[in-house]
Amino acid sequence: MSFEGECLQLTSTPRKTKKFFQKNAKLNENFPKMLDDICCSPIQKRQEISDISIYNSSFEEQIVKTKSRKPATKKHSSILLKKAIKDISLSMKERNNCRQFCLRHVTTTMMQNMRYRFWTKSFENRVEWFIDKVKERKHQRFIIDEGHKVCASCFRLLLKINRNFYYKYLNKALEGKSTASYRNARGIGMAREGAIAWLQTYQYFHADRMPDNGDMMLPFKTRKSDLYETYVAEKIQLLETSIKAAYTVSRAAFYEIWKTDFPKLKIKQTNSFSKCCTCVHIERELEKTRDPVKREKLKQMMSVHNKRQMTERRYYYKKRDLARSNPGHFMSIIIDGMDQSKTNLPHFTGRLMKGVDPNSFLKTHIQGVLNHGLDSLDLYVDINEYMHDANLVMNIILKSTYKALLKNGFLQSTLYIQADNCARENKNKFVLGFCELLVRLDIFQEVHLSFLHVGHTHEDIDASFSQLSMKLRKADAETMPQLLSLLNGANQLRGLFDIKAWLEPCLNNIKKHSKPLHFKFSKDVTQKTVMQYRANSNRPWNFTDEAILHSIPSGQPRLLLPPNFHKIEISAIRKNIEKQQYNFSGDGQYNWWLQYLDYLQLVKNNKDTMIDYAKRGAEWLIPILMNKQKPSENSNADIDGHLFEMLDRELDDHEVVLSKAKPKKSKKNPEN
Repeated sequence: MSFEGECLQLTSTPRKTKKFFQKNAKLNENFPKMLDDICCSPIQKRQEISDISIYNSSFEEQIVKTKSRKPATKKHSSILLKKAIKDISLSMKERNNCRQFCLRHVTTTMMQNMRYRFWTKSFENRVEWFIDKVKERKHQRFIIDEGHKVCASCFRLLLKINRNFYYKYLNKALEGKSTASYRNARGIGMAREGAIAWLQTYQYFHADRMPDNGDMMLPFKTRKSDLYETYVAEKIQLLETSIKAAYTVSRAAFYEIWKTDFPKLKIKQTNSFSKCCTCVHIERELEKTRDPVKREKLKQMMSVHNKRQMTERRYYYKKRDLARSNPGHFMSIIIDGMDQSKTNLPHFTGRLMKGVDPNSFLKTHIQGVLNHGLDSLDLYVDINEYMHDANLVMNIILKSTYKALLKNGFLQSTLYIQADNCARENKNKFVLGFCELLVRLDIFQEVHLSFLHVGHTHEDIDASFSQLSMKLRKADAETMPQLLSLLNGANQLRGLFDIKAWLEPCLNNIKKHSKPLHFKFSKDVTQKTVMQYRANSNRPWNFTDEAILHSIPSGQPRLLLPPNFHKIEISAIRKNIEKQQYNFSGDGQYNWWLQYLDYLQLVKNNKDTMIDYAKRGAEWLIPILMNKQKPSENSNADIDGHLFEMLDRELDDHEVVLSKAKPKKSKKNPEN
């Protein structure tokens, strides 16, 4: 049987055999030898090798690999090649302009092949090849394929070489140089560099970082075309300061920069997070109308709104940077919660086992406090036995402040608190009264409580939550101790006090406190605690007529018993654990769950056990935190008092007095 005939038996169809040999010339040459080896092998082995199902799979695999191979050419080389091949028909017409008809034998295919070989080389290889051709010249004529000789003009036309390249490296070849000299790499264009910087700034102030994957999400229904128009409009405004600063890239280049340099910057496909009412209403009006004038006006309104929320973020970043640069006087913290199914226990990486109810896990909640001055993240984990309200927030602020005191040995004079714009947890009379209490008891001299606009509240603490989510994607957390260890030594939340009930008898009535974004508590010159507020960071501070606390509460608050233990479905969790018994890495984890669930059931049913559960880690920290501020350096002792008076006089408001001028009497010149 012929070589092709044997191949037909070894492959599924003759078409596959023909196609394979056409694309695998080297294998075609060696294949007879391979068949001889097979034929010389024992009959049993020949039958195993000649089995169609086995051999056909290897053939198909090799064919697929051959199809997937692509020439590894650089992007810029492919662009130059396209430009060179694009006008071959025009070059074929221009070849007749030569009086010597150097290119009369050149066909379209020949010109295309020569240009392909030249323009797929790297720049250095193109220069070296050109210099070699210059040195091979005879009587000022270049030698091309098949020994034909052409003049310089036809040589340039044949390869699509411009005049600058030709004469520059012709002179270098005549000087005796054989390679290209050092070539400065083409840097990023000024316009492209400006577009990258603009997108970085826009992402920084407008995108929300997702805590689970680190993606930067722009608001729902954001349009790339509108973003490009905003970019161009802002660049045009820079014409007044600098022409170079106003350089812009094309729309296609802008989208390409977005794709390559900002792969994490995405647009929300669904409105899964709370969104500010302003954004929603403006977007709905945009969807309703096609009037270009009205649409332009609505886009301007959206731009104004985005600039305002961006201003609030900048104000937050300013306070954050102030705490980092001057940690002896300022403390800046941001507090937020992380509610995700990834932290439910037991946590196994990968997909859930079939038949397991996702609602039958032990649900956990993580509250985080990011201290910017210390660059530390404090995490507190609970099993939803406590209500996520003002009590939780105030207790965690006390615990985090106490940790900062232990690390520094002192407390700063000013505390900046950035919180989520949520009335249930943060923006309520209890947290406001608590902030005022910190000033009244001389724990801090000033306390600032700030919020961002609703729907624009995802900040740097969410980036920390994102890192935790990445850890949970790669590691199992089968028990609570494993989860706490995986979360950088987080603490299980215990020992809370009912601060709300303790503060409530001392609170004055307060209304309309949901609108301002900033609250400030400090003492005036008479050492009286005052409360100030403002709608946004650009407005002046407004004073209230009364303080929020009419008196300081006495004693200490009572212990807070977990009110939500009845919501924990212990029986459902137990069934889930029994189903997944063999998923645990060892019997120790399974036994831990049995003991832990028995303990939770006892806490749920027995009040004394619940009190012991709540007492664990309970310590009233207010007395410990009082008067722990860093003593101010008395650097004014040896300075004369008149120098301070001189400085104070510089701030005096001087009165400018104007009065009507009296007409002057003209003096008569005496007669000579």
